[in-house]
Amino acid sequence: MTLALLALAVWMPATNPDVSAEIKRLQPEVVIATYTGSTITRQPGEAVVLLGEIGADNRVGVALSDGRVIVYQRTLERAIDYTRGHPLFRLAMARVIAHELEHLRRGGPEHDKAGWFSRCPSKRDLVDR
Repeated sequence: MTLALLALAVWMPATNPDVSAEIKRLQPEVVIATYTGSTITRQPGEAVVLLGEIGADNRVGVALSDGRVIVYQRTLERAIDYTRGHPLFRLAMARVIAHELEHLRRGGPEHDKAGWFSRCPSKRDLVDR
């Protein structure tokens, strides 16, 4: 991964405001814009969050070097035992997005030893308030 950003503009699907608020709590430098529809025009250095269903190898999210962040919702539901309508699902989704954005910010696959930016955040890391 070669994209290293100090500040990040992120295009996100229109979701519950709780998701954006948690991302901003974890990544205060991020500027969030929402999109609807299937076409997004990004400037260099901007990231975009896409929602998928099932991730390979049980991944709940992935950051790609071109600035795409994909969150796999069905895989996340299974990992945390909450459905999409539940407030803790939205909290976990925000933390997965923030985790993947941190990969883009740092410009690589390395992780912290513990917490929301650890290699495999636990269910507790994703849903505890």
